[in-house]
Order: sequence, then C-alpha cells, then structure tokens
Amino acid sequence: METLPTTPAPALSPTPAPLLSHPGATDTMLRLRYDALTRQLETARTGQARLEARLFAWLCLSAGTLLGIYIAGSTLFPSITALLPFLVVSSGVQAAFILHNIEFSRFCAAKLEERLNQLLDGDVLVTARLEDAFGQPLGESKMATLLARPERFHVACSLHWACVWLFFFIAGALEAGRTVPEGQRFFYATMLASWAGMSGVYLLWQMSVRHGLSAMEAVLPKEGPINGKASD
Repeated sequence: METLPTTPAPALSPTPAPLLSHPGATDTMLRLRYDALTRQLETARTGQARLEARLFAWLCLSAGTLLGIYIAGSTLFPSITALLPFLVVSSGVQAAFILHNIEFSRFCAAKLEERLNQLLDGDVLVTARLEDAFGQPLGESKMATLLARPERFHVACSLHWACVWLFFFIAGALEAGRTVPEGQRFFYATMLASWAGMSGVYLLWQMSVRHGLSAMEAVLPKEGPINGKASD
C-alpha cells in the first residue's frame, strides 16, 4: 500500500511578550490610563453641567406653567386650578430625578479624580472636594444637609423652590374644594392624597438614605489599582 507524503506542520509563532515587558511600555500604559481617565472625567463634568442647566430650565418651566394655570383659574377657568396639586407633585419628582442624575455625574467625576490623583501621585485634582465643601456633600444625605447646614446657599435655594411648590399645591387644593362638584370631592381628595403621599414618602426616603451611592461604591471602591498593583 502506497504511503502518501506528509507535509510538516507549520511551526507555531512564539507567544508575543506582554506589552509591559517592552522598553518604555510602563510609560506607555500610564499615558493610556491617563488619557482614558481624563476623557471619562471630561464626559462626566460635561454631563453634570448639562444636567444642572436642565434642572434650572425645568424649575423655570414648571414655575411658569403653574403660575399660568393659577392665573387662568383665577380669571377664566376656575376648575382648571384643581390640576395644580398634581402638577406640583410631578414637577417635584422630575426635579428630584434630575438631581439624582447630577449626583451620579458628581460621583463618577470624584472617583475619576481619585484615580488620576493616584496616577499623578499627588492632590492635583481637587474639584470634587471643593464641591463637597461648597455645596451638598456627596456622601451625606440631602435631609441631613438641609437640617445641619442651613448656611449653605443651595439649602436656601432648595427651601425657596419648596415654598413655591407648596404655595401652588395649597392654592390648588383649596380652590378644588370650591370648584369640584360635591359628589366628586371624596374621589378627588383620595386621588390627591395617594398621589402626593406616595411620592412624598418616597422622596423623603431617598433624601434620607444613599442607596445609589452605596451601590456604586460597592462596584468601584475608593482606592483602585494603578500601575498593575494596589496603591500605597
């Protein structure tokens, strides 16, 4: 039986050496880490600025809408004022949601600054710490800040908008008691109490705890490895 010629198997190429084993690779990797962190920091700060602008626009829009409905109810359509309390609650929830996303952007920026400071071996980036000292401390519940730091201007601003919304809420509820037909008042009161009660309790709970920050801290610890080893 004739034996077919065999072709020798091609030699396997050697396994490429790790990048860090090449001369100058450590500096290259550090530079890549620095570029990646700074790009992420720019993204976080840009997102934070956009959310802050969106919050200001939302506050102005909601205040203008509530004022327009209040004036229209006082002059032309009295029954429309009954919508005010529901709109106040929705405005507050939406503002809280925007604040929640601002807090996420701040957390990301603070963690990235920590990593960059480790990489640069010094306190070069201090914006996150200045934000904590100037406004709402990132690791502190909002309720604690409102009660313990009344001298900070953002606390006065928060109380200002709370008073504006409270005025429209009470004005709308009182007007509804006069304009809503008697047979529908119990239903209206039940719906309003449920809508405002559930939303208010949840927002107070969110302001008193820090579930979101705790979850993110569990994913991304305060100190992370730089240069392939844990920092001192």
